[in-house]
Amino acid sequence: VYKEGDHRFFSKYHYKWMTMMLVGHGAGELTSILEGTVFNSWYYRANGAKIGKNCYLAGLVVEYDLLEIGDNVAIGEGCDNTCHTVENMVIKLSPSRVESGACLCPGSFAMPGSVVQEGAVLLEHTQVLKGEVVPSGEVWAGMPAGKCQPRAPPRVEPGDGMKAPLRGM
Repeated sequence: VYKEGDHRFFSKYHYKWMTMMLVGHGAGELTSILEGTVFNSWYYRANGAKIGKNCYLAGLVVEYDLLEIGDNVAIGEGCDNTCHTVENMVIKLSPSRVESGACLCPGSFAMPGSVVQEGAVLLEHTQVLKGEVVPSGEVWAGMPAGKCQPRAPPRVEPGDGMKAPLRGM
């Protein structure tokens, strides 16, 4: 249904694209119920997406047939994996890929043409720009996204709590 490339507003393709957007919006209640279940993977596949095994899928997708998701991928609630932008009255469609073992934490956004490589992680509310590649095993954060070095929280030993007695008691 969807074709990679640039498509002018008010062209035949634009009307077809808008019709599919409206149909997809109408199916919104169904897709929200399916989020995180195996049935959502089936729904994505039925709409043309290439989906691997053992995936947790939530969030927004419009151009399913331009989306490829590997095995053991987690895409959290509120993520946006649409494969289009609208620029200067032109719909620009580009395929996106999320490779095996990758994780998009809630609210992340992988713009059209982006690739999240194997084992990479997008932290909450991270936006990967058009055409960017998140290298294997890296953790990215921010808007726009960039590599980060998350740190483990400091370890608290038993008894490290309150050192001094409460005053006034």
